[in-house]
Amino acid sequence: MRRPIALVAFLALAGAACVLSGKAEAPDVAPTAVANPLAEGLTAAAPVATVPPSATPTPVNTTQLTPPTPVTTSSIDETIDSFGAVTVVTTSYITRYALIGETASDLESYMRTYGPPDSVGNRWYALTDPRFNWEISCACDDLGCVAGSVTAYVSIDYTLPTWEPPYGADVNLVAKWNDFERALVLHERGHGDLASICGQQLGEAFVALPPQPTCDAVKNAALEASNAIFAGCRAAQAQYEDETNHGMNEGVIWPP
Repeated sequence: MRRPIALVAFLALAGAACVLSGKAEAPDVAPTAVANPLAEGLTAAAPVATVPPSATPTPVNTTQLTPPTPVTTSSIDETIDSFGAVTVVTTSYITRYALIGETASDLESYMRTYGPPDSVGNRWYALTDPRFNWEISCACDDLGCVAGSVTAYVSIDYTLPTWEPPYGADVNLVAKWNDFERALVLHERGHGDLASICGQQLGEAFVALPPQPTCDAVKNAALEASNAIFAGCRAAQAQYEDETNHGMNEGVIWPP
């Protein structure tokens, strides 16, 4: 029978218990107008072959406009889902940047010029940036140590445009913008849903690891296992972009 590991730090010092943490962040990856390249890489401390930001591609426009009034994080949402020994905590942060204009061309220029930048400076209409952390409760018996339970933490940063139509704005333009915005949010949420699934897959992979000689070995095995999971997550994100044509099949088209 495995001994449960109490979640207090001083017990780990006695060798009877441990709580292991891991962290993975999106690498610096340059997206293209076709698809995000998928970076590969490892460090000794933590996996870096993770899911890059999922972006709706837009070429950079150098038109000089008055910068929009920045809008800070407008909402935070947290969900907790349990899958047996795996718990996934997904926290979503939504940041909106303001557009100024009276025509479809005005709005397009703002998004192309002031949309969220990626790590290499390319700008996009919208950006979904997932990051991953995890905590493993290690349980040991005579057969070795395993991940008794795992909590995966998925933090998702959404950056989206917002537009407050000026007085007298064309009603048809307002309706088309509302349709575009709904489609854009839906598309980016799809990327976020895939990131949450990735968190679940990480936890399930860690729980399925064979017994290890120590809790430190469990931690190292989890880091190693995460690379294959992240590779599959990147592939799933790329497939989603291909299937939706970067959201265009869902109505992410501007100007209309």
